[in-house]
Amino acid sequence: MESKFPLFIVTGASGSGKTYVIKELRRLMPDFDIFDPDSLIEFIGHDWEKMRNIWRGLHAISLKMDA
Repeated sequence: MESKFPLFIVTGASGSGKTYVIKELRRLMPDFDIFDPDSLIEFIGHDWEKMRNIWRGLHAISLKMDA
């Protein structure tokens, strides 16, 4: 049986503590890759259409992982 890893998608309003939660997840789970969606802004800027498409892709991946 293939082992599956958790996928955490941390979302929330500005100032809600997403960055803190991501830092804590990285500290508590050092063997996992924790993706910070805010880092996308470095690469795509504030192109919200691209951001939405990335989120849709992540959602699709999470559904496949649960199957």
